[in-house]
Amino acid sequence: MTQNRSEKEYEQGAVKQDLWSEYMDSLDENGNVKEEDPGISVSDRVLKDLDSFAANGAQFKREARRERRRSSSDSAKTAVIITAATVAAIAIAGVGLITSIADRDSYSYSVDPSEWDIPSEEYVDPYTMLDQDLTKPQFILDDSVYELPVNVSEFESQGWTITEHTFGDTIAEVGADPVTVTFSRWGNSFDAMLVSPDGTPVSPDQAVVVAIGTTDSYFLQLPFDIYVGEYEYSVEDSLENSGVEWTKIGSNHSSEYRISSQVDNEIGYNQYDLKLRMQDDSLTSITMQLSKGE
Repeated sequence: MTQNRSEKEYEQGAVKQDLWSEYMDSLDENGNVKEEDPGISVSDRVLKDLDSFAANGAQFKREARRERRRSSSDSAKTAVIITAATVAAIAIAGVGLITSIADRDSYSYSVDPSEWDIPSEEYVDPYTMLDQDLTKPQFILDDSVYELPVNVSEFESQGWTITEHTFGDTIAEVGADPVTVTFSRWGNSFDAMLVSPDGTPVSPDQAVVVAIGTTDSYFLQLPFDIYVGEYEYSVEDSLENSGVEWTKIGSNHSSEYRISSQVDNEIGYNQYDLKLRMQDDSLTSITMQLSKGE
């Protein structure tokens, strides 16, 4: 038997009205969803509301059937047919409304930052990785630690580019004789000398840096926190604290501190010389150089 359309529409409308009344009763005086559990998440609240609407839909369906049986002697003709699809559609519509309001009020749910799974790397001061020994050709260049000799490719991988120091041209090849170049990046620059590791001509990216010099401040740093721009008295204190032998030449207005030592490396440039040039009581240039010596 089929149900009269007007009766079906009336009963569906009654169910929707009851669902709407049930939902309105769940709101507080300000029209917000009552918080039964302040710690419940938005997704859990939506699932809870979905279960509630589904359960209420089934209850309304049973009550409608009992009412129809009481009002008619022919239970077969007056049976109320409310399909599961109808209940599901009503429940989904109600959940959509609840989700919209939950999204609007989601700012009230706080998340503990300690529960965020965000990987992080702890900053390591490069100065702590620098040996406090001025007899070693170590230095910090823009937060990276290096030790002469350095492969040109290592500087290039950090964004440094090279041009010939004298003419500003690109370098075709590097042999046994040192080639003076300039490395540049982000407005900073330093001069360097390149040689072939074994003396045979190689491309610049296969060469090695055996000397470096700069007149720019701060971005190049030596052990004991020595850098261009430091006062002479501070530099001399650092040299005294280093415990190494050093010499000073020149006058009071223009002088140079020198440290020489022997080092080991694979290319045989075992003589290391560090020069700190002073002008008017401040450090104006740093030069670090490896050579084969005599």
